[in-house]
Amino acid sequence: MIPLRITETLGRIGTPLRCQPSRCLRRRFKQNRCSECLDSCSSQAITLEGAEVIIDQRRCTECLRCTVACPSEAIAPKHNDFFRLLEELAPLPQPTVACRRKENLQGNAFVGCFGSFSHEHLLALALLLPHPVQLNLRACADCPSGGMLPALRTIHHDLERLIPSCRGRVRLVEQGMDMSFKSRTLGRRDLFAFWGRSAREETVRFLHHLDSDGGSNDLGGKNLPFKRRLLNRILRSRPDVAGELKSSFYFDLHGNDSCKGCRACVSMCPTGALKRGQERSLLFQSELCHACGLCVEFCPREALRLRTGYAGDPSSENVVQGFPKNHDR
Repeated sequence: MIPLRITETLGRIGTPLRCQPSRCLRRRFKQNRCSECLDSCSSQAITLEGAEVIIDQRRCTECLRCTVACPSEAIAPKHNDFFRLLEELAPLPQPTVACRRKENLQGNAFVGCFGSFSHEHLLALALLLPHPVQLNLRACADCPSGGMLPALRTIHHDLERLIPSCRGRVRLVEQGMDMSFKSRTLGRRDLFAFWGRSAREETVRFLHHLDSDGGSNDLGGKNLPFKRRLLNRILRSRPDVAGELKSSFYFDLHGNDSCKGCRACVSMCPTGALKRGQERSLLFQSELCHACGLCVEFCPREALRLRTGYAGDPSSENVVQGFPKNHDR
């Protein structure tokens, strides 16, 4: 076994994972027992030792499911090209995404593994592209990373159930299923643009590699996960489906009279969703909350409750309701 600890630079060469230890909930709060990465790993490559996550590189199939499961993105894809993917697919009347690990797969754009696709990724494909998109999964069943398929199917089912506007917008094309595919012909201008973009991306990746040290150890840092930033962009781009998105993917925080106004939860929050208000009040910004639950878990008086669904403007800061008007000093 070749262990890779989340406290180290995880596989500078040859792994698609990037780790930032300070984002791990178990590191941020020692009593936290988050095991999302462990539970998501079908190859049993992940073990937990206290506040440390250990990944066995020999067992890891690089399906990237752990990057979706981790609520704080302490484990994340090393290279995130998703916005470029959207850019490539947008002008196509029948866009198709395929896996770049397998040769001769039909696709207009390619990803490292579909296991990296979260609810937010499928939402973006469904709501930000002008035409329905196909995911070419025909080779996934025979791939070592194929353990990600059940989770991807569940995400797809969730979206079609929760967000009516997503129905029929993303099609999973699995082994034995028919698929309509149209290749895109590159003109001379497109070809030069492609070469230029590829050169810039490789330069960015190289510089990121040189600068990679496994992430900052500043536990006081506030970082919003990419999946949350992507969801906020979708909300701003599609105000017509705001109600659907806010009811299922945004959260509200409520308090009770057990609170004494210490507001230590503000420091515990890893994204900056909680702030100190006037007169010892607590401010909450829903678009910065990804429901990790650390504030609820950390509060010694059990004064906080996190609920799915938000009725207001997620970008505004609002006083957390339910606290007594005057805290004991």
